[in-house]
Amino acid sequence: MKTKVYSYRFAEEIFEHSNLKILKEEVYNVCNSCPAFMFTGKSENQTTKDVVQQLLNQYIKQKLVSQNWKPEPYITSDSVEDSLRSDFFKEISCTTEGEPAVKYKVQIEVEFGNAASYYRDLFKFQRAFTNDEADVCILILPSGHLAGRIDSGLADYEKAIRELPDCKLSTTVPILVIGLFDDESDFDVKPYFYDSELVKKTSTNCVILRDRFLSSYIQKESVPETHLLKITKAYYEAFTKASDECQNLQKQINTTEKNIARVQRKIETQERNFLKSKTEKRKNTISQTIKNLNSEILTLRETIATLNKELETANEKYHNPIIENE
Repeated sequence: MKTKVYSYRFAEEIFEHSNLKILKEEVYNVCNSCPAFMFTGKSENQTTKDVVQQLLNQYIKQKLVSQNWKPEPYITSDSVEDSLRSDFFKEISCTTEGEPAVKYKVQIEVEFGNAASYYRDLFKFQRAFTNDEADVCILILPSGHLAGRIDSGLADYEKAIRELPDCKLSTTVPILVIGLFDDESDFDVKPYFYDSELVKKTSTNCVILRDRFLSSYIQKESVPETHLLKITKAYYEAFTKASDECQNLQKQINTTEKNIARVQRKIETQERNFLKSKTEKRKNTISQTIKNLNSEILTLRETIATLNKELETANEKYHNPIIENE
């Protein structure tokens, strides 16, 4: 997408330092390469709402994390009970000839949420700045036009740059505001997702499937011959079946491990009883009990070994779903 930039409290000048400029360029490149992912007919009642917020967020996250930006970092120290998190964080050492190196901390918020979320972003930036967890911040927002294609009542770039100058007494942290403009950047994902719910739902499986599609999209950016992943109905069903199987097997493994721990505690109790025993008959009885318990543990460990092999097979299906009858 095309971008516009607004510098609040000399943020752009701060980012002109040679090392910080690298971080700024990383963010610019991600924003400029991000398409306006759309799903034709995403909303039956609001036909103009065709851009998918979830794909925008996940694309930006994949690209930034691949460049070692830390996702969802705390913006306050661990000692603060109500610690908040920002979207991304990166720290870099900046050097000036003849001067000791200085570390700069950068926090990013990517805001495709409602207007109230934008004010929360400013509060988080200021709190991070106050707690020495940020020296300069970046706020990424959609343009008013793009926001209108995502949903109603969203924060947007024009609103932010209109209001920020009035915050000079309450918001003292330097902020670089980046606006995303969707001119000629549409990419329709409808051919790659058989159901619009897959691009909207927040369930773990849907997030994973979107990430898999985006991974193929990002790979195609550098390797044009890459085929984009299609989430067909058959792929989705094979994936969810493998996912359920993995979860069930992991639960069985966890339960079996708990049973081993339970039996081990019984053995420890019997061993203490053995030391306290005064008759040979009692010691023999306890010894047999311990032997039986050890056999039980051996059987449980064999069960875990079998389950782990089954889990390995299920994980292979999870990562590479076997599609039948297609």
